[in-house]
Amino acid sequence: MWFKYPLIILLFFLFALLQVSFLPHFSIMGVVPNLVFILFFLFIFFERENQGGETFFTVIIAGFFLDIFSTSFLGKSILLLLVMYLFLRAVTHFLKQKQGKYIIVYFMGLFSLCFVLYALSMYSLFSISIFLHLICNLLFALIGFYVYKIIYKNSDANNQLKLL
Repeated sequence: MWFKYPLIILLFFLFALLQVSFLPHFSIMGVVPNLVFILFFLFIFFERENQGGETFFTVIIAGFFLDIFSTSFLGKSILLLLVMYLFLRAVTHFLKQKQGKYIIVYFMGLFSLCFVLYALSMYSLFSISIFLHLICNLLFALIGFYVYKIIYKNSDANNQLKLL
């Protein structure tokens, strides 16, 4: 299982490179999706109960790559993502029984809340552009949500406790 950590680093590195080198050429009204934040959110939203250390590692790596390509000081994104991770862990703990059928609604709501808080914390401005960024990022996050559901469709069913 040690190969997960280099794979996580490589995945975040590739998404960060794609975000800053390729996607700005295809921006719509100056909006580029934040692929690193979307990947981070997908990792922590679909976290399994026994992945505490792995998810903490994901928070550090995602925050590091977000900090490298931002103009703020090193560590601000790591701290924000850690707070978001703890918040999402608490929320999903309380909503665990209710989110089975309407998981997409919880995903969209929590992603929107976390993205707006992240954008306000990092860029310290509230304008219509935040909502344009939110719509663009939510679209890519929903694509990632459905890709995850397709890939892990069979493995989630096999992890259930079988009593009989």
